Amino acid sequence: MLSPSLAATVYQGVLQGTLRVTLNDDFRDEATEFRHRRLDFFERFFYPWYAFEADLKWLRSAYRDLDNLHGFGSLPFDEVRIPVVGQAAFNIELGRLGNYVTLDRTENAIFFWGRVPLLVLLNGLSELENAPPEQTYLDLGTPLRAGTGTQAINVDLDSLLSQTEANVSKAKCGAAMVDMGEGATHGPNDYNGLLRHAVTNNIDLSGHAKKVLATLLERIGPRLSEVTVSCALVRPPAQAITSGTGCFDQATTVELLDALKALEPQLNSDNKPAAVNISLGTHVGPHNGDSPLEEYISTKLAIPYDRFIVVAAGNDGGSGLAAKRILEAGSREYLKLRTGPRCLDLLVEFWWYEPESSNLVIEVEVYERNNSGGRRQVGATRLRSGKTHQTLSAGHMGFPSVFTAQALFHSKCRNDLSCVAFSLSRLAAQLPILDIEFALECSADTVVNAWIVLCEADPETTFIQGDADGTVRVPATANHVVSVAGNDTNGRMWINSSRGPCADYSNGATERTPLMSHLANRGTEAGTSFASPRACGDLLETVADPQALAKCADGTDLVCERYSLTRATAPWNKRSGYVRVTA
Repeated sequence: MLSPSLAATVYQGVLQGTLRVTLNDDFRDEATEFRHRRLDFFERFFYPWYAFEADLKWLRSAYRDLDNLHGFGSLPFDEVRIPVVGQAAFNIELGRLGNYVTLDRTENAIFFWGRVPLLVLLNGLSELENAPPEQTYLDLGTPLRAGTGTQAINVDLDSLLSQTEANVSKAKCGAAMVDMGEGATHGPNDYNGLLRHAVTNNIDLSGHAKKVLATLLERIGPRLSEVTVSCALVRPPAQAITSGTGCFDQATTVELLDALKALEPQLNSDNKPAAVNISLGTHVGPHNGDSPLEEYISTKLAIPYDRFIVVAAGNDGGSGLAAKRILEAGSREYLKLRTGPRCLDLLVEFWWYEPESSNLVIEVEVYERNNSGGRRQVGATRLRSGKTHQTLSAGHMGFPSVFTAQALFHSKCRNDLSCVAFSLSRLAAQLPILDIEFALECSADTVVNAWIVLCEADPETTFIQGDADGTVRVPATANHVVSVAGNDTNGRMWINSSRGPCADYSNGATERTPLMSHLANRGTEAGTSFASPRACGDLLETVADPQALAKCADGTDLVCERYSLTRATAPWNKRSGYVRVTA
């Protein structure tokens, strides 16, 4: 099945591509009449305030009708590629999709990811749309966040790396990092072979990667001589991938998985216990370990008693990117969202555990704000769950001289969770400042968690009365990883550090994250991107000790062993985890 976010993105891509069509001369003069006479596709898409419901089958049919009109015009879809990440049962055939994705198999599942042409997703996935999510789950690849500022690095990396063990066979353990790369016409700097790269062509370390590497090496300190160091850089995309949607013109979870897959055989070949730092994250999925990215890291990269993944919790503690509402049966609850002045595209996910024979209704009203403080309604839509396939409800907004579309998709997802994705996009320039009001009502008691998945960089788009809790980024929410929050220089929790726990659906399955916190400051900058490699450096002391390592089946065991805690009785805090390291 397709996730609601991916379905909504496919819809927006087809819509925006169609609206950018270049009409041939024979059709241009009759374009208005043509739209009404020849295709209900245009009749539905070009009327403001027209709302309708359809599924992706209707969207495919509408596109084919348009594409079959010989001489109509040029549809700008050839270069439109959507990042996708998925997981399937071992015996599932991916069909044409398999030509565009990278595959990696485990004993019980297939993981796959890539940038797939829009029309392949639109035309070739009918066999996957209604597949049970336990058999096939295809999700959107979302942009990675790695912000820590622009301060230049002032550390001699050559000197630090010269202290590490160049001969892998002599090292006690391995330290590795997965971080952002930047495009280059050469291979990455390997510092005389002491930084062993898994991704080697036309790429180099970004400023963010250099600062994370320096922080890791400094924290390892006197133990550097026992450590061999590896690196897997996340490659930025070579070209824009969506028509009018700039939020994907950067590295996404697709490129992160490429880097992880490149790193794994290198670590396997080393045959050394290791700790891997990831100071990157995103918001996608239910934030409880169930997304394909989280499961790949937990089942493929992490190895009990041997290899541990240390992940930055994120810098979204005060951002308003997350919200939660506890619904009582038959009673209505509300969420309000306001877009920022630089927002081009908006995607919001709602996740909840849906009891059997119940359904949840989401109503959306959209208002444009004016300079005098007033507002006018420019759109509305409504979706009732209780269907097991994607459902589209779209209303088009009456902004002057511009086309804006909204969409709601719902589907039953994995492990009895349901998801609704709300998507909003505009053909040109940024969205106006909007107030978006969500009314939620369910026929049974349930808990709804929501995240803003796509908006502008350095987001100002926010839930009004959103939550500080539940803001830990994926994959720090994955099972068994060491998720690391941030402290300030005074030993207090850093104000912007993301907060746990993992999403609470009141079904007894809440994971504890973060597991610990560490210093987030580096010079004048701060971020959990620096807290995480410091924790990774500390934990390598235990990883390098065979007797201590033998007690560590997962990330929680590793933290407890390193800091002399008893797992069964150690108190846990949703901001700092089990331990706050201040020195």
